Amino acid sequence: MKLNSYPLLLTTSVATLSSASSFDPTNRDSVAAAAKQIASGLFSFYDSEHGVGLFGKRALWWESGSAHDALINYWFLTGDATYNSDVENALIAQSDLGFQPLNQTASITNDEQAIWALAGVTAAERGFPSINGTNYIDLSITAFESLLARWDNGTQNSCGIPAGGLRMGLFTFDTLYEYKNTLSTALFFQLSARLARYTGNATYTDAAVMTYDWLEQTGLVDADGFVYDGLTDYSSSSSSWSSSSSSSYSPSSSGDCSDSSNFDHLQWSHTPAALLEGAFIMANITTNSVWRTRSLTLLSGIENVFYPTSPNAVPATSKNNNASVLVEVACEPVATCNTEQTAFKGLAARWLVWAAVSAPAAMNIPARVAGKISGTASAAQQRCEGAELCAGRWFDLSEERDVGDISSFTGLGQQLSAFDAVLAPLVNGSIVLRRSNSKASVNGSAVSTLTGTGTATSTAGARQTGAATQLLGMVGGQLLALVMAVVVMGLAL
Repeated sequence: MKLNSYPLLLTTSVATLSSASSFDPTNRDSVAAAAKQIASGLFSFYDSEHGVGLFGKRALWWESGSAHDALINYWFLTGDATYNSDVENALIAQSDLGFQPLNQTASITNDEQAIWALAGVTAAERGFPSINGTNYIDLSITAFESLLARWDNGTQNSCGIPAGGLRMGLFTFDTLYEYKNTLSTALFFQLSARLARYTGNATYTDAAVMTYDWLEQTGLVDADGFVYDGLTDYSSSSSSWSSSSSSSYSPSSSGDCSDSSNFDHLQWSHTPAALLEGAFIMANITTNSVWRTRSLTLLSGIENVFYPTSPNAVPATSKNNNASVLVEVACEPVATCNTEQTAFKGLAARWLVWAAVSAPAAMNIPARVAGKISGTASAAQQRCEGAELCAGRWFDLSEERDVGDISSFTGLGQQLSAFDAVLAPLVNGSIVLRRSNSKASVNGSAVSTLTGTGTATSTAGARQTGAATQLLGMVGGQLLALVMAVVVMGLAL
């Protein structure tokens, strides 16, 4: 599919990056040079001793998946194949059972599996080379089927929450099982929309519709485009949970419907951005005008929440007055971001720019977000030390660092965010993403795989869409969950 025919950001003359002050987000060579240096810093965190494709013992599994997704985009946008072999090996090594490898069985969550599945789709859409003949899209389809099998098909619970959505945890004995975090469902929505675009298969379109409808019905996505962290559904158990996850959410164990802590109103930048890319894709591949309304509402919500126009929009310590720099408003202004939360902005920057070029051309979305893409890229690049290791606090570019603020120092999460933010200006409307029967191209040049075709076929297009096929997938998914649960219990003994 050919996307918008005009560039998101205008590229000009050749430039060499020598310092933060010389970075020019409108100059392709300047952006590519900065991205190359940040990629080197990112890969300095790679530590295969803890497993092929993993970024060290302190990295969360999803962060490794996100890093490989970003490296695929890096190759696609710059042509630098330095990390391609490592990326392919990672996708193969972590793809068991639809990105549910046994080395992660004890802790895997639905959102983590979906992050890896999206990396597989990215590889397929970009025509990522495969030395081993890896069929990337089928890896992601297997993950989709297992996620679909976990969709809550029960009944409305006693608190009036409609059945549906994905729980954060996979198993009933998991302390995260009763929490339906919006991110898991949002990632499933994006996965469904991208598979629908890639394959043309109505199964994925239907899944996307079902998913977004549920998010609106529950109020997790509201009429203003605000997207909240999640809700607790006590219909399955009565135990409480607490976690150091994205929201550090600790609902009460009472199951009392009047308990406001059962609904977490925190907002994180990556969750609406995940929905935004999927919504613009749906606006492009369907004739239903509701998707244009939904996508524009989401975009307005993102602009209003995560690009504050004045210090009054966030705590007074913020110096962001230009509404062009992405801020993780739930934690950055008050210096409470944990190591995981420092990576959220990178996902937001990634999905915002790909959403823009996935939108119908008539909507003119690239022009609307261009200032935010370039402003965030410039701010992110200025926080890179030695042009390789990067800090994550972009709205305050002072040299002073808050000892209590993790985001103002370097680390894997900060590096991931900077990498995605700096790459974003390279995405433009001349890009053509591959479908099951077409090639990908960048700036008019077709992307070919190492096998020389660039058009490897997939069994995806031949998959049936009938109820019988879906039923078999769900039964298989439940059986797989049972097997994995047995493995987990065995490891715990």
